[in-house]
Amino acid sequence: MSSNVPSEPDRAKRRLWLALLEAHGLPARQHALDRLEASFADAGNAAHVAWLQRNFVYLLHRIRPAEGDDPLREVRLVARCTEMGLPAPLVREGLIDLGLRHHPEAEVVLRARLEQIEKLLEQPGGAPHDAPELLRMLALVVSGLARQGTTSARRTVVEHGLKQRPALGDTLERLGELGGYDLAADPETVDKLLGVLRAQLPMRVLGLSIRRHELGPQHLVRALTSTRCEPVRAAFEDVARRFPTEPFGQAAATALQNWHKIPAAAPDPEVSSPPPAAPAPAAGLAGDLEVFGLPELLQTLSQAESSGRLLLRDRAGRPAAELVLRKGEVREARVRKLALPDAFYQLLETPQPGTFEFNRLPVESVPDGDAYNVMGLLMEGMRRYDELQRARVLAPDHTFLRSTGNRPSPPAEETDGGFIRDLWRQVKDGRTPSQCEEAIAADAYRIRSLLAHWLAEGSLTAVEAPDSVPP
Repeated sequence: MSSNVPSEPDRAKRRLWLALLEAHGLPARQHALDRLEASFADAGNAAHVAWLQRNFVYLLHRIRPAEGDDPLREVRLVARCTEMGLPAPLVREGLIDLGLRHHPEAEVVLRARLEQIEKLLEQPGGAPHDAPELLRMLALVVSGLARQGTTSARRTVVEHGLKQRPALGDTLERLGELGGYDLAADPETVDKLLGVLRAQLPMRVLGLSIRRHELGPQHLVRALTSTRCEPVRAAFEDVARRFPTEPFGQAAATALQNWHKIPAAAPDPEVSSPPPAAPAPAAGLAGDLEVFGLPELLQTLSQAESSGRLLLRDRAGRPAAELVLRKGEVREARVRKLALPDAFYQLLETPQPGTFEFNRLPVESVPDGDAYNVMGLLMEGMRRYDELQRARVLAPDHTFLRSTGNRPSPPAEETDGGFIRDLWRQVKDGRTPSQCEEAIAADAYRIRSLLAHWLAEGSLTAVEAPDSVPP
């Protein structure tokens, strides 16, 4: 039960192409919707059709619909992509899109999927996906229901969150999806959450602190953190007073400090206009690069004209790269020893799995130096990525190279004499292409392209082993 779609082309190249399509806006969105509809009549390779559908759905939830568009056609088409027997990446894309469509049919589908996934998790025999994948889908469904903005959808989230059945994972944690919404217009739901919060608070027995759920109180405080009504204020004051050193007590105190910063009692979206479908990234944005995608993340920050620091980490949690943006443009980058723009290109040329953290900064605190347009960098990065794959065929990672005695020449586009001399010296010292990349402050494309050029013109040749072992 694989989570990947078979026959999917190179992921980094796919992301770059999608970023370019996304830049075309509404025309690309309409084309994606038409192509999605036509794809259901395609009797070709099922895996390839699923991969195409995933791309079309991705574009639908990345590009805002035109104001006043009726989402019904999209909801019905995308709902077909969320059937549990389909490949997991396609199902996830569909669930994300439905969560952004404020429409009764979208809510109906999400509630049906919630029920299906719960049953599959509690009766796993014959499930089309494994438990970790189903839990990922479950998180997307709950987030989408919370975003619907209706009382019925949010009550469904609460009902799920309070089940607390082991097979469903930490359902209390998913209540945190309600933390961005004021629930004061639904006193029944607020009272239910407050009752569970009180029941989850640690109690003292014979001098010992007994906890029902290690993080339960913290999740419940988070769920109510944007709700502005007197019962919540009184509960938070009590929690902050009784548990001042606990994380949930501190969270309650923070919510009280910010009490007047968030407008109270927003109208119920069931009788008012829905909120925007795709809010701009907020301070503290973080996630998995495998899920979000670096090109998509950078384009989102660029379109939102964000200012801040983006830190990329590898799977071990070690810092791998850092970018600084000012009003959506790249101003600084640190990737190994590289400087802009090579540092940016390196991230696209050799994509690595990991996580990201973006923290907003005041515009005035970001250096106002050379500015690099994100879309321009992405387009050049895509070209370099394609050329790099061809160059790696001629100069694989661990190939040993030897001078033939012919004088090396530079390609027309490479004018940095110092870089050319440094790379030639590394090759003469017995370094492999991958070792050259580690030693020289240039992106992989420039290094491999020059090595491929020298191999093609005959100034270098590949050998089975170096003539001598470098000291």
